[in-house]
Amino acid sequence: MPPIPAPPPTPLPGKPAFHPLEAEQVIYRIFNAKRSPVDFRPKGPSDRFDHHRGPGLALGFEPRGCDAARDPERRVLYAGIDLTCCLVERFRETRVIQGGTNALAKLRVTRSLKLLDLRGMGTLRNGVTAEIAKEPDRLATQAWSRYFVGSGIYGNLDGIVWPSRVVDLDTFVFFESADGAFEVLRTIRLNDPLLRAPIDALVSRTAFVRETNFY
Repeated sequence: MPPIPAPPPTPLPGKPAFHPLEAEQVIYRIFNAKRSPVDFRPKGPSDRFDHHRGPGLALGFEPRGCDAARDPERRVLYAGIDLTCCLVERFRETRVIQGGTNALAKLRVTRSLKLLDLRGMGTLRNGVTAEIAKEPDRLATQAWSRYFVGSGIYGNLDGIVWPSRVVDLDTFVFFESADGAFEVLRTIRLNDPLLRAPIDALVSRTAFVRETNFY
């Protein structure tokens, strides 16, 4: 299947769709326990909706590959609506859930955040199709993220919400403007016995497995 069309959309969206992620909303993310759970990543692009501009800040709205590089003005933080969403998104490539330094953070949003809505009819209103959430070519989705942020059509965005390509649950990327908008309620290692039941439940009903000696 060819990748999704590159931006700009035709026709241009007349009334973009946004989702306000309100204060007090609880979300989750898997992170490296050697770092802060609310560290925004300055190096990219590498993941689905990274809007980094690459070496020399040379990337525009075209889907073009490059080495990941630090972007002084663009940073990202990915999260999910619950533990299941975080697990399948984090380990979707290998489907092997790893312990080690991987930990789960429970975060509370502290102020309203403006997210571009790429769920349901939101995709059409924003000039794309539902395939953007499932597109395997990350160069294509990263180009769209740079367009969403840099074109001026969508105003100032704090991030994007879209349905996970694996479980159709709300998945988030937050941009640098959302830095400081999260309170850490709790962190716990993935191999902590308190998470055994939900992880075992996911393994029992899917193709995901735990790594050897996970506990």
